[in-house]
Amino acid sequence: MKIRAKLILLIVAIVVFFVASAASYFVLLAPVNRMESEKAYFVTLVDAIKEQQIAINRLPWAPISDAHDDFTAANKDVESAFEGLGRIKVLPTLSAQIKRAVETVKNLKAMNAMRLSSLQDDYKTIMADATSLFGSTDSISPLQVYTSKFGGAKVQLDENARFQLDVLINDVGTMHSNLSMATDTISEQYSIIDHEISSARARALRTAGLIVFVIIALTVLGALVFANALASSVIGIERNIASLKEGELSDRSRIASRDEIGMLAGNLNLFLDGLSTSILHIKETSAANIEAKNKLVEAAGEAMSSATQIESSTSSIGRQLETLDGRIDESSGSIRKIAAGITDLNTQIEGQSAMVEEATASVTEMLASLENMGKVTEKN
Repeated sequence: MKIRAKLILLIVAIVVFFVASAASYFVLLAPVNRMESEKAYFVTLVDAIKEQQIAINRLPWAPISDAHDDFTAANKDVESAFEGLGRIKVLPTLSAQIKRAVETVKNLKAMNAMRLSSLQDDYKTIMADATSLFGSTDSISPLQVYTSKFGGAKVQLDENARFQLDVLINDVGTMHSNLSMATDTISEQYSIIDHEISSARARALRTAGLIVFVIIALTVLGALVFANALASSVIGIERNIASLKEGELSDRSRIASRDEIGMLAGNLNLFLDGLSTSILHIKETSAANIEAKNKLVEAAGEAMSSATQIESSTSSIGRQLETLDGRIDESSGSIRKIAAGITDLNTQIEGQSAMVEEATASVTEMLASLENMGKVTEKN
């Protein structure tokens, strides 16, 4: 793999690890965020109960029509808020304490349902009385219904009817107390839930931080391994070049990577092999040249010795030639003397030849005489 591809892969890995870190962070915080959204149901419920509490407190004093509409709307909001508690799924799974807290808040609806129903019935009775007495409930409050302020031609209600106002006021006070306790209970459970959520968030953050740290550590470790491999390859090649500078040609790079540095190391090894072979050939040629030089020097020495011997021989030959010349001169005289002697000898030989011929003839005659003597002898 090429270095560029390795760097791109490293960058991609870093990006992937970063995305994985972010994803793990958000994945771990997703339940916490879900808990936060579910926790908002308690805030909504508290706000709805407080609005209901305000609406209930206005029932005895506000105009019946307006108070009834506000009371009905507040009841619907509280009902809707309690229904929202049914959509809480994650919080109960966080811990048994939160599960109990959620159940405690849900049970508040049943605890106040009977008192709320009684209050609604009482208020409906007062609305019916106001309608029968005044024909309308737009501007009449329950407190005004049961007083003589609007007496005039109106018939005053008996004491039993006036008791209805006391019941309403008592129910309003009871509901106010119950709702205050409900909000206090919800606040307490909310504190417990909030504490557990904070703990869960802290655990999620620690876990996410640990995962991010591990991922970053792995990324850094991978980068260090890559950098170390790259640096060690470069250092190995640098060491080989330093050895080459010192004249050491036996070191070879042992880099097995297939990137540009591996190719460079392989080419450097091939270069060192070729250079070693060339130097070996040069050494062999130099040794042969040195041997030839030694032989040439030896031959030159021998030639110089031979030249000295030749010079000595030449001088000896010169002296011998001079002696020979003298001897030749002496031999020439002797030869002349010999020639003269030979001439005299020839003369003597010629004389002796004549004497020999004469002797031969005499001998022949003697032999013939002897033969004749022999023949005569035989005849006798």
